[in-house]
Amino acid sequence: MASPPLPLNLMPNEASPEWLNKGDNAWQLTAATLVGIQSVPGLVILYGSIVKKKWAVNSAFMALYAFAAVLVCWVGWGYQMSFGNLHIHFLGRPDVALNEKFLLNQTFNGYYLPNATMVYFQFVFAAITLILIAGALLGRMNFHAWMLFVPLWLTFSYTICAFSIWSPNGWLSKMGIIDYSGGYVIHLSSGVAGFTAAYWVGPRALKHRERFPPNNILLMLAGAGLLWMGWIGFNGGDPYTVSTDASLAVLNTHVCTATSLLMWLLLDILFFGKPSVIGANQGMITGLVCITPAAGQRRFGGLVVVGLRFAIVVVWVCVLGGCHEIRWCGFVFWVVAMRFGGVGLGLPAWVWVCRRGYGGFGWLPWDSVAWVWICRRGLWWVWVCQRGLWWVWVAGVGIVGFGWAGMGVGVVQGWAAILMGIMSGSIPWFTMMVLHKRIWLLKQVDDTYAVFHTHAVAGSLGGLLAGLFAEPKLCRLFYGETSSWERNVGIFYGLHNSNTKAGLRQMGIQCLGIVFVVVLNIVTTSIVCFVVSYVVPLRLSEDELQTGDDAIHGEEAYALWGDGEKERFMSSKHNLTYGDNFPSKGEVQMA
Repeated sequence: MASPPLPLNLMPNEASPEWLNKGDNAWQLTAATLVGIQSVPGLVILYGSIVKKKWAVNSAFMALYAFAAVLVCWVGWGYQMSFGNLHIHFLGRPDVALNEKFLLNQTFNGYYLPNATMVYFQFVFAAITLILIAGALLGRMNFHAWMLFVPLWLTFSYTICAFSIWSPNGWLSKMGIIDYSGGYVIHLSSGVAGFTAAYWVGPRALKHRERFPPNNILLMLAGAGLLWMGWIGFNGGDPYTVSTDASLAVLNTHVCTATSLLMWLLLDILFFGKPSVIGANQGMITGLVCITPAAGQRRFGGLVVVGLRFAIVVVWVCVLGGCHEIRWCGFVFWVVAMRFGGVGLGLPAWVWVCRRGYGGFGWLPWDSVAWVWICRRGLWWVWVCQRGLWWVWVAGVGIVGFGWAGMGVGVVQGWAAILMGIMSGSIPWFTMMVLHKRIWLLKQVDDTYAVFHTHAVAGSLGGLLAGLFAEPKLCRLFYGETSSWERNVGIFYGLHNSNTKAGLRQMGIQCLGIVFVVVLNIVTTSIVCFVVSYVVPLRLSEDELQTGDDAIHGEEAYALWGDGEKERFMSSKHNLTYGDNFPSKGEVQMA
């Protein structure tokens, strides 16, 4: 029986060829626009409000300039270097992506989209990467140096990373690396590059590092909200089709982000006594970043993640403490985690520990329980505890999940995202609030918006978790039939199904990806900064650092004087409303 004819609006024609899927194309353009809104106006507003008011214009304009400059470079040569034909081992052949014939043809990998849509979609990802780097440099980088840095870094760093990981011809892509939506290409890259560039530009003055309050927290929240909602396109658009995988990615993104925000907020309250709005904003970002590498590929046992969560607590106890009793406390917490993890009672284990003296670090309860375990398991752990080797405990507690991986297979993706959010709200918090004050290098580098912690740390965490919990079925939804039983298998899934070798291989690839991205960005960013410094200074002059926006741009964010940074209105080529007769402070207040 002949099939019924298609409606006229679905019939192929010159503007809508037979291979084009109109629904996929419409969603892809929408998703790309949502990601673009993350940058403009999202990060423009966020950067303009998170800094002191004398830097509001400069910070916002760094983001706006990067968005425009990346677009021109992207269609000129960047897209083809990232997704075009192989040129050398790490890079595609430079070419213009403006040819009509090229733009109207079907894109790579058989997606039912035109190249024009793919160029636009990938552009907004490249743009936000550069804008994230700017977050580490706010308040001191010479704007002329930034104008040179953007095209150079895009050309010699981003394109190499994107081609290696995302292009079908990339060497890491062929190995089977999992980076669903840019945990490596975007977040790890921007975090490491921003940290490296901040090292070369130098720190702000000590008084500004110690006190750098936002000029408008409400606008900061507005920018953060646009960033959060824009992530629907960030993760939901990466299957390149209107599919169940896209729906799963969007839901996981929101669940993980909300959980991470709440976790960060809880830690701020517990350790500092006050719910920090800025801290909640950071927690939101770490959740978004952490879920990005595998938003649509994760379906894992909650007990595994509970085991890893215990590892985080052990680190806190051991590092924040320092006395023998507190180290024992961490050791016994490991014991409790091991004993309760088998039956999936993570929360009761937490309650059990807290009710027995966790807050006061009581010695006798910990001592008695610890010796029970020691008598059963031998004295090796005693040696570990006595020497405060907390990093060994971290590895040990992470292994708790291995034994119980199969018990949580039925945990739905939403719950998995919640547990993942707990980690993304905890580990970056720990690196920012604790390790940042203890590690010499972190103290020396002035990362204005903590891009290293919120993007590099969270991006690495997400990539490693993808290596732990990736499930072949969900990976096939994203990668297609190329994802076989020997590819894209997380360690825990492999252990549960007697395919440990494939799981270990996947984790090795994920670790290799981290090493590659880190080394690449340290080297290329350093070279770019070195080259730019020969043309213009990387850092603003002392006079410009003192004055801010008016000295750099001849403009200010707020048309008020006599209130805040400057007690007197200083004339510039753009601020001559009153000529030479400036009103007094009292007159301004009366007005």
